[in-house]
Amino acid sequence: MAKSKDDHIKDLVFVAFRMDEKAELQKQKTQQLQRMATLARGGKKESEEFKSLEREFKHLNVIDFGNEMAELRAIVKRLKKYKW
Repeated sequence: MAKSKDDHIKDLVFVAFRMDEKAELQKQKTQQLQRMATLARGGKKESEEFKSLEREFKHLNVIDFGNEMAELRAIVKRLKKYKW
């Protein structure tokens, strides 16, 4: 059975919530990097906070929106079929 317009909108909302969660995580990581830079500029590279942040960012952390963006584009393509 084909999905209705409301089903597509529900899917769109679900994808939007997942994207928002990832955006919030990205914002937190950015704030941590800014804090790390502030500590480094302040000459506090030997502090425990700086070392903790450095350990966390030593390994590459990528927040990928690829899957959500592909789903979003597919849903929007399906929604374009309806008259608004």
